[in-house]
Amino acid sequence: WPPDKPIGTAQEVACLLWNYENKDLEIMLLQWLNVIDDLKIYCNEDGPSDRFHDLLLKKGR
Repeated sequence: WPPDKPIGTAQEVACLLWNYENKDLEIMLLQWLNVIDDLKIYCNEDGPSDRFHDLLLKKGR
């Protein structure tokens, strides 16, 4: 990406990050997922992994 050009839409940002490999980014994303998953503990709500698991169970039927 040129330094003076905006990255663009959310989809373009997601594509850029999907293709970008960096150990620091990987660690940060894993920590972020752990924090989001803690919603179940602290807020008594399902986290993303619970919803993903439910979707997998529905597809398997």
